[in-house]
Amino acid sequence: LRCYLEQLAHDRNITYARIRLSDRSYSQYLGGSVSRVDLSLGTMMLDLQEDPTEFIWDEVFTKKDGQRKYISRFERNAYRTREIDGCHEDWRNFYTLYYNNLVHIGGALPYDFDFFEDVRSLLYPDNFGVLLAEKDGRSMGALGFYKYEEASTIYLEYLGLDRNTENTFHVSYYLYWAALQWAERAGYRFVSFGATPSNPDDIHRRIKGKFGAKFNQDYIVYLVFDRRRFFLREKAAALWGKTSPMLPKRVSHKLLATAENR
Repeated sequence: LRCYLEQLAHDRNITYARIRLSDRSYSQYLGGSVSRVDLSLGTMMLDLQEDPTEFIWDEVFTKKDGQRKYISRFERNAYRTREIDGCHEDWRNFYTLYYNNLVHIGGALPYDFDFFEDVRSLLYPDNFGVLLAEKDGRSMGALGFYKYEEASTIYLEYLGLDRNTENTFHVSYYLYWAALQWAERAGYRFVSFGATPSNPDDIHRRIKGKFGAKFNQDYIVYLVFDRRRFFLREKAAALWGKTSPMLPKRVSHKLLATAENR
């Protein structure tokens, strides 16, 4: 693998490779090119065979954390979730919710709509799906996920939220619960809640943990092929980490988009 990556880096003028592993010992097989191992992220996983939804509802959910209350509030107010049927309007609703949510929280740069058009063309419906939460034609949340039947796993990846929704509603709880129910009905065993910060106090990690998901540490290995350019990249990333929190979220996303297009 290392020889292949080095040749590819030489041919394509690649500065570094970023490889995500579930076991740190695997990095030894990559040889001396390993620059560092990043421990800032892991993956939250749920085994529905060990913890089926009935058990989660009765034993994992607690009155203190309010999961049952938040979910029931949607049902009492006649909200429903459905898996989209692939029409263009549904995909646009999903993308709008996803894009606006990332911009609102100042998260990673959103993918272009063309990316999801490719996903629809290549993977939908056998390997990709979207759950849409709605009422009376209003879409208030969406959750895109990959399906991997051979591993009996779905991977929750793209959360979209209408940030104008009343504060009494916790849309992410409703969507996560709908995803667990969908996976169980469809015969999937595992649900991956996706990349999650290693910090146990992180709000996203704590919410996923409230559904019974367990944290698994990931080991992100950086293989460096051009040390000078990689050093400049690291310095720029550190500077951006200090500067971006002081900028309006829309401005920081615009700067990121400009940088990526160069």
